[in-house]
Amino acid sequence: MALDFNTLVSEIGKLVTKALQDYGSNALVDAKSIIEKSKDDILRWSEAYATGKLSWDEVESLLRNKKALLDMDVVVRAGLALIAVDKLQADILNLIIGSLK
Repeated sequence: MALDFNTLVSEIGKLVTKALQDYGSNALVDAKSIIEKSKDDILRWSEAYATGKLSWDEVESLLRNKKALLDMDVVVRAGLALIAVDKLQADILNLIIGSLK
């Protein structure tokens, strides 16, 4: 299955906006930046999975190890509770993982 990166970014934007309504626009900019920084890895792992070079467990593990990129310091500095940031991180990771499966 080919990854539609633009759809992924759009879906992440919706997730961020819904989860962080008051801070959505700033968080959306952060989320897009993070995804763009990870784009090459995500696309490479997607291709490796599609061609059988990586197992699903390996792809999921690689993506979950990217969690450090989802730190969203700006959102944390904006005063949001850490639990909301952690949930958003998990939701974004799950969306990326789900889009590859």
